[in-house]
Amino acid sequence: MEAFPALGADTMVYGQLSESKSALTIRLPNIHHFDRKTVLPLSVSPEKIHIFDRKTGHRI
Repeated sequence: MEAFPALGADTMVYGQLSESKSALTIRLPNIHHFDRKTVLPLSVSPEKIHIFDRKTGHRI
């Protein structure tokens, strides 16, 4: 994880996937506190994933 600011009732987590180093942004409900080196396990329902084209910014 690179940063994890609390925004209102949610915490945004900015980091990267461990193997591919792809950028990742996750919104977690509630306020969470992590160390910068924390590795979070990730499990997401496919319908909750939003992927964007890096060049255009459009959702894929």
